[in-house]
Amino acid sequence: MTNDKDKTQKIITRIPEVFADIYNTLLFKEDRHITAEGLRELDTEREVAFLGDIFDQREDVLRMWEPERRPLMILTLENLTYSLAELPMKIMSYLGAGYRWELHQVRAAREKHASELDHYVPIYALVLYLSTEQPFTGNLQLSEQLGLDERGKRGFIDLKVELADVGALSREIIDSFRSEFFWAADYIWQIRNYGTYNKPENAIDVENTLALINVLKAMGAKDEELGQFQDKEGRKIMLDTLDKELKKSHEEGREEGRAEGEGNLLKLFDAVAQAGKDVLEAMKRAKDLTERKKLYAEYGIS
Repeated sequence: MTNDKDKTQKIITRIPEVFADIYNTLLFKEDRHITAEGLRELDTEREVAFLGDIFDQREDVLRMWEPERRPLMILTLENLTYSLAELPMKIMSYLGAGYRWELHQVRAAREKHASELDHYVPIYALVLYLSTEQPFTGNLQLSEQLGLDERGKRGFIDLKVELADVGALSREIIDSFRSEFFWAADYIWQIRNYGTYNKPENAIDVENTLALINVLKAMGAKDEELGQFQDKEGRKIMLDTLDKELKKSHEEGREEGRAEGEGNLLKLFDAVAQAGKDVLEAMKRAKDLTERKKLYAEYGIS
């Protein structure tokens, strides 16, 4: 279930507008410096060499912020639904792999080879703790994870994880989100603090309806709690219909390999929602293998 939640959360947090909103709200507070147009997606999969072995490492969401097309910083976003004692070391491994990638990129640029980066930039790592059940109780500093006392910290370069426990944020911060993430944050906050959920009357438009519904349901939201959500064109999508169509489409995905098929279907429906097209119609078409392949080609899903 934890992996399912993490995968579902990535669908909404990787939407450029949502990613920018999260960083603007939690990092820049009142200022809205980051725009969706100024973000470039980076590969989240890396190979890390250690003592002669090569390990695969995958981050959740990774973006290059490059206003005016000039790389300024790398922003990484990690989702958690459970407390993790080893979180500082996990984040440190991401940062180490990231700076090693930068080293290779800048060296390649200096030697006139193809490169994605010609100068060094800082890497910011933000962790979202999205549990409706309990506050985060893991370690946030590397020195804590290693059990160092004040004497042991002498000369030690510590690492502090920047973690946002969404259920523990102030109501002012929750209300500052301007994207669909507001609805997810508000649901987590209400369940954690009140134990029940009442959908607020809020003017925030819902453009990525399917992604939002999926993340809320992954967090435990019930149909009667969610009611109906409208997309940006005012179309209403019933949750029970979505559930039935998704289950049918997931079964069809077995022909392509269950894991890969389901992942591609979620990418497809998310792309359709972002394009403002009829998601239910896409679901119906996707039940047919030939039509599904056409949709994959149309929306660049591979």
